[in-house]
Amino acid sequence: MMKLARIASIALSCIAMGSTQVEGTSISITNGKKKGKRVIMPYGKRMIVEFDIDKKDLNEKIYIGFFQNSKETYWLWQHPCGNQDFFGEKSCKKGTIVVDAKDPDEDGYEQLPLPPGNWHVCLMDETTHYPGEVITCARLTIRPMDKEDIENSYIETTKKMFRKGEAITASFYSPKPIAKQFVGIYPASELKGNKKRLDGDGIKWIYTGCNNQSGNQEENNDCSKRLKIGQISFNAETMDRWGYPDPDWYKDLSYGKYKLCLVYDYVEPYTQWTCSDAFRIVGPKVPGLS
Repeated sequence: MMKLARIASIALSCIAMGSTQVEGTSISITNGKKKGKRVIMPYGKRMIVEFDIDKKDLNEKIYIGFFQNSKETYWLWQHPCGNQDFFGEKSCKKGTIVVDAKDPDEDGYEQLPLPPGNWHVCLMDETTHYPGEVITCARLTIRPMDKEDIENSYIETTKKMFRKGEAITASFYSPKPIAKQFVGIYPASELKGNKKRLDGDGIKWIYTGCNNQSGNQEENNDCSKRLKIGQISFNAETMDRWGYPDPDWYKDLSYGKYKLCLVYDYVEPYTQWTCSDAFRIVGPKVPGLS
């Protein structure tokens, strides 16, 4: 997604996942449903990772990384001490980290929530090279959202016509809200037919939980709030991705028909979403004309 976040400096672009667990060192996800050697988690749920590093494996270059089976760069990472202050800091031997949209930051090349699919959560040793040696891994599967929850979601504009430059307002409902879910403005012409994927973030977008673009965290611009029911408003004050209002926010919105789409994905492709009925953006009111 085209949303700026602090990118980790290490490059974990490819990795072999064939190593076995080192005796005395372990890692596990403790708040999911166990199925064989794999843990099953619903999409968007926070993850609690527990680890215990044997003394012979312990050094300051150990980190916890999230990797897809396909070795694509959808990954996150944290130091075992629960932050990204990586180099030169003594590693914690035993403990837990919580992976969610709240500080501390865990963004890597991509961000939370992890897309549905199979993952490895690994203790890595980066002492000698990038991306490092695999010490041990836990297997994780992220389950897609239930279709019923997406179908029961809605986003509705407060009226059918907005004048250009006027705040675009809407209400939403999410049966199972996700941190960082957002609403984008899309040309209605791009949403014709039985469309399965959304193309990009829309012309403009806004977090539903925070009603802004800057989020509510200090280390990045994520929004951790999960609201089932709420209102959003696209205006200069809420279009604040860079920390200040954008008085020109509306200039990319030409006259015509649009839809608002409530999007649960944060990493493309966007496949979990629902849209409003069409609304129209028209010219500003001419003084003296009714």
